[in-house]
Amino acid sequence: MTSATKAQVDEVLYVPAALALHQRPAVPGIRSTFGTGTELLNSLRLMYSRLAKHCCKNGHYIEPTLNVAAEKEIICPICKEKIHAPSAEELAFNSQGACLKCGGTGIVRIVDIDSLVPDKTLTIDEGAVAPWNSLMWTLMTDVCRAMGVRTDVPFNQLTDEEKNIVYYGPAEKKHIFYKAKNTDHAGEMDFTYFNATYTVENALSKVKDDKGMKRVEKFLKEEICPECQGTRLSKEARKPLIRGIGLDKACQMPLNDLVEWVRGIPDSMPDEMKPMACEICDSFLDVSKRLLDLGLGYLSLDRAASTLSTGERQRMQLARAVRNRTTGILYVLDEPSIGLHPSNIYGLIGVMNDLIHDGNSILLVDHDTEIIKEANWLIEMGPEAGKNGGYVFTEGTIEQIKNDKKSMLGPFLTNHYDEKMRPISPIEQLFEFGKIHLSTNQIHTVHPLEVDIPKGKLTVVTGVSGSGKTTFISLIPKFYEATKGELLIDGVNINKYDEKELRDKIGIVLQKSFLFSQSIEENIRWGKEEASDEEIREIAEIVQGTEFIEKLPDQYKTNVTKGGMNFSGGQKQRISIARTLIKQPEILLFDDSFSALDFITEYNLKNKLKTYLKNTTILTISQRVASLMKHDRIIVLDNGKIAGFDTHDNLVKNCEVYREICESQEICIPGGRYCEK
Repeated sequence: MTSATKAQVDEVLYVPAALALHQRPAVPGIRSTFGTGTELLNSLRLMYSRLAKHCCKNGHYIEPTLNVAAEKEIICPICKEKIHAPSAEELAFNSQGACLKCGGTGIVRIVDIDSLVPDKTLTIDEGAVAPWNSLMWTLMTDVCRAMGVRTDVPFNQLTDEEKNIVYYGPAEKKHIFYKAKNTDHAGEMDFTYFNATYTVENALSKVKDDKGMKRVEKFLKEEICPECQGTRLSKEARKPLIRGIGLDKACQMPLNDLVEWVRGIPDSMPDEMKPMACEICDSFLDVSKRLLDLGLGYLSLDRAASTLSTGERQRMQLARAVRNRTTGILYVLDEPSIGLHPSNIYGLIGVMNDLIHDGNSILLVDHDTEIIKEANWLIEMGPEAGKNGGYVFTEGTIEQIKNDKKSMLGPFLTNHYDEKMRPISPIEQLFEFGKIHLSTNQIHTVHPLEVDIPKGKLTVVTGVSGSGKTTFISLIPKFYEATKGELLIDGVNINKYDEKELRDKIGIVLQKSFLFSQSIEENIRWGKEEASDEEIREIAEIVQGTEFIEKLPDQYKTNVTKGGMNFSGGQKQRISIARTLIKQPEILLFDDSFSALDFITEYNLKNKLKTYLKNTTILTISQRVASLMKHDRIIVLDNGKIAGFDTHDNLVKNCEVYREICESQEICIPGGRYCEK
C-alpha cells in the first residue's frame, strides 16, 4: 500500500485512516528479544526498579519501599550502608544494565581452534595454519620454526608440544633470517611470535567495519557468555529480587507462567505499595493479553527475536498494532495467516473480530480458508496471474461464492475439490531408499528427539506455530548444530561431509522469498549456472510460473526490481522454488514455502513435483491438512516433541493432537463434526 502509485480516479471519498501490516516482518537484529519487541520488558524492568527487594554492597536485602519511587535515601538497617536502587534504564541490557563481557548480547565470539588448521595433512610451510596466510605476515612460519616447530612435516604428525606452540605458544622475540618470496630482498631481523590463536584475537580487536569482520569471522565461533550465562544482564542488574527471583530468571519463564507470577506480585507487597504495584502489573497484563490471545504464551521474554518464526513475528506485529483500542481505522492486512498453524488462526480471528466490534474496518488479503470463511464479503481476483489477472470475476457472501460455478475458490471452501495426489508408500517400501536419522538434544523449542526420515519419500512436518518446525528441519543443513546426538544420512554422520558437499546435496526454500535484482532466468540459474533455456522453461512450468512469466513483455529476461516489488508474494515464492528445484538436490526442504500460494496453484505444483523429483527426499513444513494428507509420512510436533509420525489415516485414529488440527480446519474425519451425514 505504501509503494502504490496514485489511483487513476477522479476522487476517493470516505476512506478512513489506514494502517497496513507487512506480509513478512523484517528479521530483528541481535539485540532484539521477544521482551523488547513486545515492550513487555519495559514493564518488567519498571517492576524490578520500583517493587523489588534491593541489595546493599554487603549483600543485605531490604523489603520493598516507596522511598525508591520517591527517590529518597535508602539505608541498610543492618550495616547502615546506603543502598542504590537501580532505575529501569539501569536494568536494560541494551543500556546501562548490559553484561560487560558480552555487551548485552548474551553471546561471545571466541577463536574456533578447529578452524585454525583446516587441513592437517599440510605442512606449515605449505600453509597449514590458515590465520597466518590471511591475517598475518607469512614470515610467521619462519618465526614458528625458530620456536622449535618442524614446519616441513604434515601438521598431523607434529608432537603435542609442537602443536601447542602453534596454537598457544608464548610471545617470544626471535632472531630470524627472512627472504621475501617474490624478490631478492633478504635480511636478518627480530620478530615477536604470534601464535595462531592470538593472531585471530589481535585481528578481531582491530576490526572496524564489515569488510574487516569477514576476514576474521571464519576463525570464530559463538558461545554463551560465561559471565552472564546468556542472560545479557550485568551482575548488578541481576541482584534485585521480586518474589524470590531476579530479572534474569523472570525473563526465562514462558509468558503463560510469567503472567500468573506477575498477578501474584501486588499481594506480596506491603499494603502501602499495593496500589502502585497493581498499576505497574496491570500495564504488563494488558499487553500480555493480546499475545496470549494470539497463542504466544509459550515464548519467554529472553528469546532472541532473530530465532522467531515468521508466524511468531507476524503476531507480535499484529499485537503491537491493536494494542490501543482504536476506532474508525481501516486495517489493511496482507496475508496475516502466513506462518500460522490453524489452531492459532482462531486467535487471529478473535483479534480481528475485536477490531470490527470497536468500529474499525478490515481489508484482508489471504488464502487461508478458515480466515476467508469469516469474511462478510469476498472478492475473488483473477482469473489468471500477470496481465490476464487483476479482474474481479466473483464477489459476494461466502455462501454465494460456494455456490458460484465461476469461482475457483468455491470447491476449497466446501472441501469438494478433486484429489489426485501421489499414492502413499506402504510401510514395507518406506525406507527402501535409505533413511536420515536425526538424534538431538534440546534446541530452542525443540526437545530432545530421535526420528528416522525416509529417503526418496515425501514427509511433512506440522504443528502449532512455535512448536519447533523450522528448528527441526534446520538441523539437516546444519543451520543449527546439536551439542549432543547425531544426524546420519545413509549411516554417515553429516559432520564427516565437507560443508560445501553437504550443502550441494541439499536444497532449501525458506519462508521468506528472496530474489536478486537480476532477470528471472538469472535468478533461476543461481541454482544451476549451466542450465539451458529449455531447462528453465521446464522448471517454470513445474512451479506454475509460465502462466505469468510468459505473459510478461520480456518473459524470462524480465528484471526483478529491488525487493521483488514488481512481483506478488506468490510469484516471488514460485521463482524461489524454481531456483532450488533446478539443481535437483538429493534432499529438498520446504519451510512453509507454499504459504503465499493459493490452493489451486499449490495443488498443481505438488502434482508436478512427483514426476520431476522421483527419488528426492522431500521434507516440507505445512499448516494445511488438505495439502498434506497424501504425503508418505506426517510428523506432528507439539510443544517441541514428536506427538505423531504416521500417515494421515493412522494419525486420525491414533493422534489426538492431529485430530484437533483436522477438526480446526473442518476436515472430515471418522466421528468428526464436519462429515456429511
